[in-house]
Amino acid sequence: MKSSHTGSLTHGKVVHALNRRVRIISPVLLKDPERACVLEIMLQKRDGIEKVRTVPDIASIVIHFDPKKLPKAKLFTLLDALLGNLGKRKPNATLTQLAPAEGDVSLAEQEFNLTVDGMTCVSCALLIEMLLKRDPRITSANVNYASETASVIGRVNKETLCTLIDNMGYKAHSLDSLAQRQIMIVREKKRLIYARRRAVLSAVLSLPVMMIGMAAPASRYWHWAQHLLATPIVLWAGWPFFEKAIKLAKQRATNMDSLIA
Repeated sequence: MKSSHTGSLTHGKVVHALNRRVRIISPVLLKDPERACVLEIMLQKRDGIEKVRTVPDIASIVIHFDPKKLPKAKLFTLLDALLGNLGKRKPNATLTQLAPAEGDVSLAEQEFNLTVDGMTCVSCALLIEMLLKRDPRITSANVNYASETASVIGRVNKETLCTLIDNMGYKAHSLDSLAQRQIMIVREKKRLIYARRRAVLSAVLSLPVMMIGMAAPASRYWHWAQHLLATPIVLWAGWPFFEKAIKLAKQRATNMDSLIA
């Protein structure tokens, strides 16, 4: 069943609009996998959108959504705004990447298996994949958020590849040997201990802040007490978000960490 919204977008055309799924054709995405990938990342961050699939070869995008969380009219408004912003950007200028070093093209094509620390959502994995694929030395890249691993094939050495990922605000480690896998397990345990400490401290300091806020005292001393209690929560417990956002800003890229920071 087609919708009366067909053709109502400024930057595209609605081919069909069902209750929980819409398909749109937009010239902005035609033959431009990078723009299509960026659009997927931006849409998947939106509450109410369940699944996004783009086909740049035919400029198509299919969106599965929850109409209770995101009404169809608001979805079309969001899409039009995103497509309009993407259309203003020059091709291949959405995100930046390091230029390939001289002599790398002479290297034999190799496959690398890495563990990637610091990913906080699926969008992080998509962002790393897209940035890696933009490098002409990389033949293929597959980043898995659930397992926190990356499989990359290209004409680069391991150190260069790890540097590329580090510059995006994440940390890459090799998984080529049993010893390296054991080191990764130890490192993950330490990371979880550190994360638990940050969570406990945040909870302990947040409780008095909430209680003072609910009491709404008139004295400025209580207000300053709230500031003092909240400072370590933001600047220590929340520092990893700022650290990643700063590194991504240097690459002219953003993700959910940028929004939180």
